[in-house]
Amino acid sequence: MRAAFYGAMSDQGYVTQKAFSDIILGRYVIENGLSTVDKHLRGAVIARARRAYPSFMRQYHFGYMLESEFEFILDNDQIDYNGFDYIVIDGGVAIGIELSVKTPRAEGWGVVKKTRNPRPKGINIVRISASRDKSNRIGKFWVHSESDINRIRQAKNKYLYGVINSYLSSAKHTASTDD
Repeated sequence: MRAAFYGAMSDQGYVTQKAFSDIILGRYVIENGLSTVDKHLRGAVIARARRAYPSFMRQYHFGYMLESEFEFILDNDQIDYNGFDYIVIDGGVAIGIELSVKTPRAEGWGVVKKTRNPRPKGINIVRISASRDKSNRIGKFWVHSESDINRIRQAKNKYLYGVINSYLSSAKHTASTDD
């Protein structure tokens, strides 16, 4: 579904929820070699696509925010399969970004994602949940805010601070043993 959404956004610049649902239904029919789809199956496929659409819109919007702030933004299907929405690389630090919303259902899905695939080593993880705050909306969709970008900056700085402290402690220890 992710590839279909990003493909439609790339081709058209914007895709409505209805158009996205129609794309997903069309792909389902083709991928399963169907000539017709009964109304119950059609309704289920469309309902799933409509539920996924706000998440893809939120992720797409956040991608633009990330691109304006950080050196490298990685975003592809393999990263998604590993449980991340984006990987940010900035100042030599890799940070895996997990986007969500603050709802019980989303929190449950977060647990599933963590157990589904092992996390790659060497990547710091920041989980960011959009709130229902009305200031964090575009139309009817919840979106992530500048404070979420700040959380990524803070995670990067915390990691770098830890590396520097570790190095300085090691250098101090080496200097004291050389005496």
